[in-house]
Amino acid sequence: MFSHSDKKKAPNKNNAITKDHALGCIPVRNPQITEQENDDDELCLTYEVRIKPWFQGIIHKIAKKNDDIIERKLQLDALGSTVWHMIDGKREVRDIINDFQATHKLNHRESEISVTTFLKELGKRGLIAMREG
Repeated sequence: MFSHSDKKKAPNKNNAITKDHALGCIPVRNPQITEQENDDDELCLTYEVRIKPWFQGIIHKIAKKNDDIIERKLQLDALGSTVWHMIDGKREVRDIINDFQATHKLNHRESEISVTTFLKELGKRGLIAMREG
């Protein structure tokens, strides 16, 4: 589910996903992510990344490591932490947007842009995957 090669075909003939279809998808957390909460209710997510082969030689010379996996951390602010907690594998993106809007008293467009941009970034890092709702 969290591999980049598992991408599903989009529902229309242009292989472009519609906005309505995207908002109906359900984000699912990568179970290999560990999270640590600090005193300000902010989260630090820890995840592993496979180093690209061309970069392994550089890492080996600098860090004296032969491992092809490194640990990365992503510090989430209060807004990002709120969205992360809403990702429960049951809520659709549109539900997360609506809940985020109500929690932070934003207009709908601001919430939609903030949440979808954040979810795209989490997806690029392999921290979440999307499944059809």
